[in-house]
Amino acid sequence: MSDPRVPRVIAHAEACREALRQEEDRPPLPGDLKDLSRIDLSSACLSYANLTDANLTGANLTRANLRSANLRGAVLEGAVLEGARLLGTDLERANLTHAKLTGAKLTNADDSTGLFPLRANLTSAILSNAKLDGADLTGVKFLGANLSHADFTGAKLSHADLRGANLKKANVILLTTSTKHAQPKPHVLLQPEEDGKLRIKVIPLSY
Repeated sequence: MSDPRVPRVIAHAEACREALRQEEDRPPLPGDLKDLSRIDLSSACLSYANLTDANLTGANLTRANLRSANLRGAVLEGAVLEGARLLGTDLERANLTHAKLTGAKLTNADDSTGLFPLRANLTSAILSNAKLDGADLTGVKFLGANLSHADFTGAKLSHADLRGANLKKANVILLTTSTKHAQPKPHVLLQPEEDGKLRIKVIPLSY
């Protein structure tokens, strides 16, 4: 049985894009669509959609295009976003605990808006092979997250919480021993920059 919410969400996304074309504010998500838990939006085009405070718990967003979508305050616990495009997506205050983002592109540099902080809760999220290059990850919670093979080129990691995170074969190397402190402490890391050069940095983070 098809989910009647799916075509409505896709139509809402198109309405948001049309509003931007008309230089108007994006319409809010209708109240009866706030609960999108376990919806299947795999491969859906949701670019520029206003999904503020939506409940997307357990949603299937595999390979979905969420470019420049507004997901502020959204709940994405256990959601599947493998291979999703999240370029310029606003994830401020979003909860992605236990979400699966293998191979997702989360670089939040957008042609029109520039950089904005991710500020999401990615506790226990699966981010293996995720593209995080150039992302502002200031203060992001990566507690117990799988960040193996992740690309952190040029990413801002100040005050990020990496306690218990798996950084195996990620392209950022922490040169200091784990302190396991919740409060950010200065740590030395080796990180590639967008010019291709490796640089040693000292930044406050939890590790």
